[in-house]
Amino acid sequence: MANQPPTVESEVKDDPVVMGQVGLPPRRGAIAANGMRYLGVITSVAPTLITHRDGNTAVAWTGIGLEHYKPWSSQAPRVIAYMDERLVRHIEALAAESSRKGMRPARQRNGVARTPALFGTPRWTVAAIREALKESTRERVPLDWAATQTNLGFALWKLGERDSDSARLEEAVAAFREALKEFTRERVPLQWATTQTNLGGALATLGARESGTARLDEAVAAFREALKEFTRERVPLQWATTQTNLGLALASLGERESGTARLEEAVAAFREALKERTRERVPLQWAATQTGLGLALLGRGERDSDTARLDEAVAAFREALKEFTRERVPLQWATTQTNLGHTLRTLGARESGTARLEEAVAAFREALKERTRERVPLQWATTQNNVGLALASLGERESGTVRLEEAVGAYRAALEEFTREHALHYRDETQKNLDAALKLLDERKR
Repeated sequence: MANQPPTVESEVKDDPVVMGQVGLPPRRGAIAANGMRYLGVITSVAPTLITHRDGNTAVAWTGIGLEHYKPWSSQAPRVIAYMDERLVRHIEALAAESSRKGMRPARQRNGVARTPALFGTPRWTVAAIREALKESTRERVPLDWAATQTNLGFALWKLGERDSDSARLEEAVAAFREALKEFTRERVPLQWATTQTNLGGALATLGARESGTARLDEAVAAFREALKEFTRERVPLQWATTQTNLGLALASLGERESGTARLEEAVAAFREALKERTRERVPLQWAATQTGLGLALLGRGERDSDTARLDEAVAAFREALKEFTRERVPLQWATTQTNLGHTLRTLGARESGTARLEEAVAAFREALKERTRERVPLQWATTQNNVGLALASLGERESGTVRLEEAVGAYRAALEEFTREHALHYRDETQKNLDAALKLLDERKR
């Protein structure tokens, strides 16, 4: 018995790092097998287990970190404070490798049933978790049942993000709400808050697909519930992550409403998050939150008569680029360059000079270094259209035709990709832009 590992409950209760250093946004890192109890997905504070056929076991704190495989010993692997992009890639590679090598989760230990590992295709995962629910019933093991419902919700959410319809996302929402029947605030406050966060994420994904605001309002409510237990004093990085998620949902609502109240709330939430998501502590999460702040400020600035908010948005995107570098995260770098370019173009449209428009063109052209046609064809096409818009604005202010001719070339490049059925709206808008540029070019040449 001396060689037995400590129980999950004692590891969680006795280690304040485990309780306080969760900082990943939703949809990342949930690939490990479930532990004995209090398991969860995404931002769970529970250790989880993966067992080799040879008996070696790996320990993961899902949403926080993962140590390399090693046999159980009296010295259990320590938690990693937060998961950066390299660790995410390491875990994803580890999951693929373990699938190839036939790793399997331990099904039972000390008489406690477990959910299967979250390996394989999402559809396989959903089927496996539903099988597990036949054993881990609410009547028999209520907290295990709630944890398994949480894992089912996550697997359905992941599937739903890939599906064109929303049926899986609706099921995910239902699963998270089932989990909350046993993961109550009074009984397991941090698991309750984690499940509220997961529920909010699934609702926000649904809301992004719908024209109304009901789902986004529900997402905001769920994130605000989570913040009742995810306090800054108790779990500072989890609090900051939830503030970021809240900001994203509020910004989405603000885009659909005529007023500015939601956008102001979004700006406030992102700024709260940055109090704990510092560059020194979690650089990539800091950059992601700066990006969210920039987008909320851009939305707010587009509705203002002055340019103060737009200037703040430019500053936020430039801050983000200090960590979202091309070498480190090329596509995030390109997306941030695009956001910067759009903000600069909006500023340039309000100014009499051409400096901001020149900067916008430069930012879009930077983005195209990674947003290539071969790699991300539709993003390449939308960026070409953005380049065209900035060049056309420059061309309107200049007496020559060089900028207008460049704009025509950019629009025509975009139209080469805007031929698919789901891109018809973009094609129509780009064609209008092209027609306007050609008309002005023709007038200049007369």
